[in-house]
Parts: sequence; structure tokens; C-alpha cells
Amino acid sequence: MGPFFRPDLPSADRRAQRQAGPVTPHLLDILRNAEHWSRYTRHFGPPSGSDPKITRAVQRYLFTVFGYGCNLGPSQTARHAPHIASSQTLRRLNAQHINATKLESAMTDIINIYAGFPLPHQWGTGKAAVSDGTHVPLRENNLIGARHIRYGDYGAIAYHHVADTYIALFTTFIPCGVWEAVHIFDGMQKNSSVIQPDTLHADTHGQSEPVFGLSRMLGTKLMPRMRTWADVTLYRPGKSARYNHIDGLFTDTINWRLIARHWRDLMQVVLSI
Repeated sequence: MGPFFRPDLPSADRRAQRQAGPVTPHLLDILRNAEHWSRYTRHFGPPSGSDPKITRAVQRYLFTVFGYGCNLGPSQTARHAPHIASSQTLRRLNAQHINATKLESAMTDIINIYAGFPLPHQWGTGKAAVSDGTHVPLRENNLIGARHIRYGDYGAIAYHHVADTYIALFTTFIPCGVWEAVHIFDGMQKNSSVIQPDTLHADTHGQSEPVFGLSRMLGTKLMPRMRTWADVTLYRPGKSARYNHIDGLFTDTINWRLIARHWRDLMQVVLSI
């Protein structure tokens, strides 16, 4: 593990670095560089909002994020860097100086800085995102934990929204077995970064009839990959509407009068969201 390539090095040193080949940066180097560009640790601190009154605050915040973000824990993190912080210090910083709201603010800063670089825009425009869940093992005394039927293990689901520029916009934990479409709009509504997608891709769990209706009213194009076609009802706008090759998929017709009658109720639900 070594430092990033530095263009300010003397020419002989730059040639030696090129000959040595690409260098894989350490995760701590990545966290440090992200802090250099965004200053995201400024969101961390005691609940009073006053000066944290700790020496090398930024360095210790980075080690706290590293230890807990990698699930390494304070003891193992402090064991590898005893000269920076003890395990008790890391526990105190995580418990008193960092919470979910501060982490979300820090994440927004990093996303905004990331969006300003040209390389991510070679992958996408930021107007589309994908949502999906990942099973995360947990201890059995966790309140949201359960045994997942599909994975056969105890844990919960980390539900992610990832932009087409390859950066996570939102992550939340949901219980095992819940239909993921219930949470699909959380990432769209709670994302306060400059990347604001209007198209959302998902799998079969990311769709349902109410969610399709809400996505339209919230200005989101929901484009799920639906596996269970036989269990899904597709509506044609009128009885006379016909479609080449796919007409057999449409088994019902939109009830426009029902929508008009309950329009105020629908708007009330959308505004509450």
C-alpha cells in the first residue's frame, strides 16, 4: 500500500513510480482524500455543536469512520493504531460525536464533490438510479433482524439507491421478508445531493400497483425488471387500444372514473409523502 501518484514529485521520482506500476491506495488514503476535498468531518462533533476539544480531531474521526464503516470495531481499529486513539476514544466519538443525521450530511458533501469530477459523467448522467437490497448478517439480539428465507441466515436487508454515475445516494436497513417497494421512494425523497435522478430501476421487489401510481405522481419513472408476469395486471388505457406483439399481456382496462373520483385522496397521500 502506498500513496497516490503525485505529479509534484521530481521527474526521476515520477519515472520510478511509473515503472513500479499502478499503486493500490489504502482505504484510509481514500477517506483522507475525500476529507481533503469535501471537509465532511466538519459535520461531526458533540451534540452541543461546540468545539470537540480533542487533539487531532480530523484524524481520529477518520479512524472512527474507518473502524465502524468496515465493521472492524473500535478494539481492532485501536489495536492497529494505538498511537492515534484508544478503543475507548473511538467508542466515545462514535457514540457522542457521530449519528445518522451527521453521516447523511457528510455523505451529501462527498456526493456533491464526486459529481463535480468529469470521470463519473462518462458512465452516466445522474438522471437514473437503481435500487436493490443486500442481505447483511446480524447478531440474533438485533431488533430488526430476522431469518431470511432466501438466504437462510439471520440478518437484515441493506437497501441501496445507486446512481448511474456509480455512487450510492441512499442506504437504509429494512427487515427481512418485507416487500422492498414499500421503501423504494425513501432514497428519492431523502436524497439531498446535487444528483437528482428521475428514473428508477429495480427488480421484481421494486414494483407494485400502488407504487406505480405513486411514482407517476411523484415525477419518477419507475422501470422495474419484473419476473412474475403471470401475477401482474397490466392495464390498457381503453378497450379499443391494441398493441402489436404484446397485446396479450394487457388483461384489464384503466378505470378513469375511479381515479377522478378519488383524485383528492390520491393527492393527499402524495403530499403527505
